[in-house]
Parts: sequence; C-alpha cells; structure tokens
Amino acid sequence: MRKVVLYLLVSFCLVLHVKANTVLESWTYSEDFEDRDLGAWASYPLWQDTAYDPNFRVNEMVPGDPNISIVQKVTPYTHVDNYAGAQKLLDMYLIPETKLRFRYYLKTIQDAEFFTVRFAAGDLGKIDVNLAQPETNKWVWVTVDYKDIIQQNPQLADMDQVKIHALAFLTKIPQADPFMPIYLGLDDISFSAGRAAVF
Repeated sequence: MRKVVLYLLVSFCLVLHVKANTVLESWTYSEDFEDRDLGAWASYPLWQDTAYDPNFRVNEMVPGDPNISIVQKVTPYTHVDNYAGAQKLLDMYLIPETKLRFRYYLKTIQDAEFFTVRFAAGDLGKIDVNLAQPETNKWVWVTVDYKDIIQQNPQLADMDQVKIHALAFLTKIPQADPFMPIYLGLDDISFSAGRAAVF
C-alpha cells in the first residue's frame, strides 16, 4: 500500500512539473473577416447547432459601410435580459506578454450592463475581464493585456502561464425591448499570447 501511495505521489508531482514547465513560443491569432469567412467563430452562448445560425454571420455592420465583420442579431422575444456574444476555440496560453486588441460595435437603444472578454481555462474555470458601462452605437477599440487580466483575476498572480481553450466575448442587455433587435459586431481581433512550442 505504501508503495502505491508513493507511486501516486511521484506521478502527481511529475504531472505538475510537466504542466508547469510547458515550453512555449510567442504566437498571434488575428482575424479581420474581410474574406467573409467566419473562421470557426460561433455565437456565445450557443443557441443551436453551430453548423448553421442565420443570426450569426459575416457582413457589413453598418449598411453601406464597406468594412466586413462578425454580425450577430439578437431578437428579444420578451422583456427579459438578453445576451450577445461570440466564441472561438483556441489552444493557447496566457503569459505576461499577452495582449488582446479588438473592436466591437453594439447597436442597441438601451445601455449594456457589461461587456466581457472571457477566456475558458479548463480546471481554472472562466477568466473574465469586464468592461463596465460599454459604449454603444459606434465602433469601439478595446485593448486587454496581462495586467488587466491579473487585476480582475488576482488568483492568477503567481502563474506565468495559464492554458486556455477558447476566447469569448459576451455582453448583457438587461430587460431588452422586444420590439428592437440588438446587433453585435466584432472585428480586427489580434490576440498575442503563447502556444506550446512545436518541435
């Protein structure tokens, strides 16, 4: 029994050691959607099979504007809280050099309660960076760096790499007007972080 416990303890320590010392290389994911390809982006939260979502596509956010972006249409069917968002699977690591830059367009007649940048971090759960009182009805540039992530997630302060599985954006319109659709545009996403080095 003692040998089994010792074996399990050594195995656990080895796993921790390997996970803590993943060799990384810098990498940047970027997308401007000008080729009209969704690039495996999907609505967030998911509302149905992602193979086809007529309310989530690449198009002009503002009619007549030649700029192409993700455009999501959310129709509030009753006077309740509504959400708009997008997500993409990404096998990356948050590191001290991490920097995310993007712009969004939130078309709504109401104020948004928040706009959140979310990283799906497996066992660590959701890592959120919240933008309070987001601006609406125009293109807004946002930059999030590692300092911002740590400031809102202090439990990560001692970690120099955090594995993530997805990047998501989420906004909430409280008590949305059922007569007025909400539109979310996302564009010019640039996410510099780390990924496991390829040998």
